[in-house]
Amino acid sequence: FENGLRKEIADGSENWDEEKYVLSNSCLNISDKENNIKTEELLFISCLNSDMCWHILSLDENNLTLSYMGRGNSLNYLRVK
Repeated sequence: FENGLRKEIADGSENWDEEKYVLSNSCLNISDKENNIKTEELLFISCLNSDMCWHILSLDENNLTLSYMGRGNSLNYLRVK
């Protein structure tokens, strides 16, 4: 997640998935927008094209943990340079 672009690659994949994202106080995507999810200042990431939203659980220089609002499962990301 950098400069409004989400880039993701899974182990064994050759190509990166890329999509624009929005950092906000609540989910902005259609599926989660009307679910009355509690708002928290700039702790939600919405990808409008894929209709997905995540809640930021933790963040540091190299690690990011998100809760996917569609299922509630946690996703752990490691910065790749």
